[in-house]
Amino acid sequence: QNLSKLSRLHTYRRRPPLDQSVCQQGLDYPHYARLLNVKPYRLHSSIVVDELNSKYGSTSKVEARLDEMRLWLEKHYEQKTLRIRNGQLDRKQFQDAFNLKGGTYLVRYERIKALFDEFDERILAENYRPAQLDNDLHRLIDLLRTDPELNRNQLTVNRTRLAKRLRIPLHVLKEGAFDQEIRLHDERIHHRAEKSLVDPLIAGRVFLFSDLPSKWSRFFLEALGSQFKKAFGHVTERDLLKSKYLSLRWSRLPGQFGG
Repeated sequence: QNLSKLSRLHTYRRRPPLDQSVCQQGLDYPHYARLLNVKPYRLHSSIVVDELNSKYGSTSKVEARLDEMRLWLEKHYEQKTLRIRNGQLDRKQFQDAFNLKGGTYLVRYERIKALFDEFDERILAENYRPAQLDNDLHRLIDLLRTDPELNRNQLTVNRTRLAKRLRIPLHVLKEGAFDQEIRLHDERIHHRAEKSLVDPLIAGRVFLFSDLPSKWSRFFLEALGSQFKKAFGHVTERDLLKSKYLSLRWSRLPGQFGG
C-alpha cells in the first residue's frame, strides 16, 4: 500500500517554491508526505523519491554549480593542491568542498562524472603530482636512508610504522613514486641479506646475529653467521630453523653446528 502511494509521486512535479531558499533545498518532503498521507522519513528511504529527486531536485541544484566546480578544479590543479589517489582525482576532497553526501553522485550526475574523467586523463597525461606529495616523497627518501624499522622477515620495510613516522596515510605509500621508492629499498635490503656474513638469509628469512651484545667481535659474528648458514642453509623447514637459531642465541657458548 505504501509503495502504491509512493508511486504516485511520479504524477507530481516538485512543489513550486515559495522563495529562492526552498528552490535550493530540492524536494519539499513534508509537502509530499502530506499529499500521500505518510511519514516524511519514509520518503527519504524511497527509491521512487530518489529518482524524482534526481530529476527535479538535487540534480538541478548540484549540476547548476558545474562551472564553479570546473573553476575549483582548475585552480587547485594549477596550484598543485589537488589531491590524487590511485592515480586519479581524490573524490573525497571534491566531495567535501561541495558538500556532496554519499558516494553515488558520480553515478547520478553524468556531467560531473565527465568532468572527473577529463581531469583523470589530464593527471595521467601530464604526470601531475601535488606539491605536498613532492614534499612527502623527499621526506620518505630521507627516512629510508636511515634504515627504518623492518618487518619480521627483516627483508621489507614496515610501511605502517613508516606512515606513522611520516604522518601520512598508509595508502599513499602503496601508490606511484612512494611505492617504487620503497620497493627499491626492499630490493637493496634483500641484496644485502644475500651477501651478509653476519645475518644469513635462509629459506626466505634473515637470522639476526648482528644484534648480539657488543662484547662479540665482528670477526666472531661473521664466523657465527657463516657457520650457521653452512650448517643449516639446506634446511627448508622453518620451525626447525627457528628452533636451531633460538637454541644457539640462548646458549652461553658459540654452540654446536651438528644436527
